[in-house]
Amino acid sequence: YQRRVRGTKSLIGVLKEGRFEGKDWRGIMRASIVVLFVLASVFALSLAQENKISLGFEELIGSSGYGAADPAVVLDCQNAPAERIFLPKSNPDTVLGVLGQDPIYSQTLVRWIKLAGLTQLFNSNPITLFVPAPYVFSRASAELLKYELPENVGKLRKLLQFWISPSYSPANKLDDGMRLGTVFGQPISIVLNGTGAYANGLPLTQVDVTATNGIIHVVGAFFEPKGIFQLLVENGNFKSLVSAGVGVNKILSLDEEYTLFAPTDAAFSKVPQQDLKTLLSDARKLLGFLNYHLLNTKVTSKQVTHGLTAPTANGGQLLTFALKDYIYVNGQRVSQTDVIASNGVIHVIEGVLALKDLVAVAKELGYNTFVSAVTAANLTAALKTAEPRTVFIPSDQAFADLPAGVLTALSQSASKTELIKVLTNHVLNQDVYSDQLYNGQSLLAAAGGYLSVNKNVSGVTVNGALITKADGVTSSGVVHFIDKVLIPRTVSQILTESGQFSTLVNLLGLINFQGLPNNAFFTLFAPTDAAFAKLGAVATRLANNRAALTTVLTYHVVAGAACSSQLTNGLQLTTVQGSNVTITLPRGASPMVNQANILFLDHLGSNGIVHFVDDVLLPPNFSLP
Repeated sequence: YQRRVRGTKSLIGVLKEGRFEGKDWRGIMRASIVVLFVLASVFALSLAQENKISLGFEELIGSSGYGAADPAVVLDCQNAPAERIFLPKSNPDTVLGVLGQDPIYSQTLVRWIKLAGLTQLFNSNPITLFVPAPYVFSRASAELLKYELPENVGKLRKLLQFWISPSYSPANKLDDGMRLGTVFGQPISIVLNGTGAYANGLPLTQVDVTATNGIIHVVGAFFEPKGIFQLLVENGNFKSLVSAGVGVNKILSLDEEYTLFAPTDAAFSKVPQQDLKTLLSDARKLLGFLNYHLLNTKVTSKQVTHGLTAPTANGGQLLTFALKDYIYVNGQRVSQTDVIASNGVIHVIEGVLALKDLVAVAKELGYNTFVSAVTAANLTAALKTAEPRTVFIPSDQAFADLPAGVLTALSQSASKTELIKVLTNHVLNQDVYSDQLYNGQSLLAAAGGYLSVNKNVSGVTVNGALITKADGVTSSGVVHFIDKVLIPRTVSQILTESGQFSTLVNLLGLINFQGLPNNAFFTLFAPTDAAFAKLGAVATRLANNRAALTTVLTYHVVAGAACSSQLTNGLQLTTVQGSNVTITLPRGASPMVNQANILFLDHLGSNGIVHFVDDVLLPPNFSLP
C-alpha cells in the first residue's frame, strides 16, 4: 500500500502530513482496512490471552460444536446425529426451563429431575450443568431404564447431583486438569488437549448454553459417578489393596453405601512380609481382613466424633475413632477424608487396621460373661494365639438364661474342670465359615463331643443355638455369635461316661426316666455302683418292683438347679417323689444329703446337674420290699 502514496513514507506519515492526491484515496482506504484488521487481531489475541479457553474451545470442538475425539472410544458417540448444536446458545429461562424446551429432554431428563425431587436444585443460582446430549436419552438402553425403577430413586438423585456444579463455570473458566466440584461431592475432571475438550474422559459437544441461573455444557455420552473400586484402581496409590482384594471388587461394586478406610501402598509396606504372605494365602481370612476396613454404611468426616465406634463388615467388629490434629481410626491416622464415590466414601489411612484376637473382639462387642468365663477358666492366653480355630460365642443373655446358680457354680468350682468342658464345647480346632455349614452336619468340638448343625430358611443353629452373627475373622480364629450356651452332655451321658453308674443307668431305664417333662432342668443326686452294692439283694428286689423303684429313684431328683453355690446347711429340697431331702454342711467335711456324702459336685449337663453320692437315699417311712 505504500506504493500508492507519494514517496516511501508510511501510511501514518502521509496522514500526518496531510499531503496526498485524489488518486491515492483508494490506496488509503485499503490501507485503513488493513490497519483496522491488525488492531482487531491484536485485540482478539489480547482477549484470548486473558481468557485462554475462548479461542481454544473453537479450535478444540470445532465450529460445528462437536468434539474431535475418536467416536469409537465412546459408545454413545458412534451413531451421533449430523446436527451438532442441540440447545440455543442464549435462553431467558432457568436451566430446568431450557431443558424443558427440548423435545427429548422434556420427556426424559425433566421427568427424572422431578422424580428425584431436584426441581429446586435445577432452578437454583448459580449452577453449571454437564448433561449428556439429547440423542443419548432417545435410546431406551438398560443403562438408562434402571433409573426409571422406583427402588433406584436414590441412585437417580446421585446421578443428577453429579452432573451439577454449584458454580458458574463457562468455557473460558475451564482449565486442563481442573477437578470441578459437584453437588454430589465427586468432582468432574476436565481435560483440554489437541484432540478435544473432555469432561470425565467424554467429549464436550456444545458449550456455554446460557440460562438465567447458570450455564449448560453438553457431553457426548452418558456418564455416572465412579464407584469405590474404580477410584482405587484409577488413583494408582492403592495397588496393594486392589491386588489383595479378591472379594473387594464384588463387595464394592454393589449398589449399597459403604465407608472404606483405604490403606495406601506405603501403609502395606509397613506390614511384615511374612504376615502379609500368610494373610494373602488364605482367601477367606483375607476377605475378613478387608472387611475390617469396611463399614456397611456411609460415614463422612463430619459425622465422626471423638470416641465414636462403628461396626465393620467383619462380623460387626468395631472401629474406634479419635479426634486429635487429624482423625484417627484404631490408632491409624486418616490422611485424606471424604473421597466421595457412587457407592459410598473413601478415607485414606496411613496404616493397615490390624485384626484383634477373639477375646478382645468378644469384649468390645459386649460378650462380657463369655470373657469372664474364659478368664476364670484360664483359657485367655490359649484363645489369643493364632491358630486355626472357630469359636461359637454365647451372648450375655444366653448365659443369663441358664438355670439359676449354674454359671456361678461353674465359675466357683475349684478345679474349673466343668467350666473348661463347657467352654471348649464351643470351640472347633479348625476354621469353619458360615457358608461351609450344612444341614445335618456334625462338628467335632474341642471338648470331645459333636455339635449338630441345622440349616433352614429360619437360619442356622448349632445344637439348637441360633447363629445371630457370623464370620467374624480375628487374629486368633473365626467367631460366630449364638443365643444359647452349648452344654456339652446330657445327664444320661454324664452317667454313662463316668463309668461309676451302670446300676443307676439300668434302673433309670427300667422306669423309662428320660428327664422331666418339657426337658425341664433338674438336679440328680446320683448313687454310685458302690452305693447300690450296699443294698445287696434289696437292689434286685427293687428292680423287680417298678412302683417301689420309681419311688426311690424320683426321691433322688429335684426340679431345677441345686448347684453347690446354693446349698446351705439345713436346706431342704423337695424331690420329684414329693418328700424333702436335707442338706448338711459339716465343718471340715464333705457336704451331705440326708445320710449320704456328696462325693463330687456340679457335673453340668444340657438338661440337668449331677452330684455324685455314696449312698442310696430312701424316702421317709419307706419300707424296702
